[in-house]
Amino acid sequence: MRKIFSLFAALTLSVGLWAANSVITFTSTSELYPGEFYDQMTKMNVFNPNAFLDANDQVLPIVEGGVTYDDATKTGTITFAGELVTLYGSDYGDVVAFMNCSSLTSITLPEGLTSLGRASFALCSSLASVTLPESLTTIGDNVFQGCSSLASITIPANVTEIGYGAFMDCSGLTDFYVAWTTMLPTLGNIVFGDASIGTATLHVPAGSLALYQNADQWKDFGSIVEYVPQDIKDAAIAAVNAEIAETDNDNVKAIATDAA
Repeated sequence: MRKIFSLFAALTLSVGLWAANSVITFTSTSELYPGEFYDQMTKMNVFNPNAFLDANDQVLPIVEGGVTYDDATKTGTITFAGELVTLYGSDYGDVVAFMNCSSLTSITLPEGLTSLGRASFALCSSLASVTLPESLTTIGDNVFQGCSSLASITIPANVTEIGYGAFMDCSGLTDFYVAWTTMLPTLGNIVFGDASIGTATLHVPAGSLALYQNADQWKDFGSIVEYVPQDIKDAAIAAVNAEIAETDNDNVKAIATDAA
């Protein structure tokens, strides 16, 4: 069902009073502005305000003055009155978030976002960097299709589904980081169709190499290497620090003397 955006919603809805604002940060070669589907098809710097939904599938209003851009640094923000939960993508293709926004070069999506709908970033040919929130669970069909500048991306561990052609035609892909150690997400067909995964590296958590080497689509990466996820590193460092804190000064001096 088509979601209708109102410029007056920010003044009339109370959601902004009860929920923290959500902020998208981005870099772009030019200022972004809200527009309808046909604007997206003819301009390089338009996003569709109808595509940003709250937990009730209602369009989130943009706060007054909530679209900013600094021409000197090429950075900007989009601030919504409430928690952003879904980037909606209609089955008919007339409501998509950043589709064809070829001036967009990087984007950071806020925590609380759980779903990227159909074609959210399709044809964003200059998009080189995407930071996805840990809250994300679903990457829909064709989300990053045609993002030919996207070289590296990290998929959060909470993602359980990646849709049809989500990374299709990502011809610049070199590094793909994942965090699943046992259960892999459900994949649609040709998730990586015509992407450069034959020469790209899939980075997988330590101890899970065989899981990916034997899994359809994942095994097609040119190389698969293991790494230690940051949360495991942080836990190990915390454990070591705890042991050090419990060690008396005489033992510390002895260890230091031996090390010297």
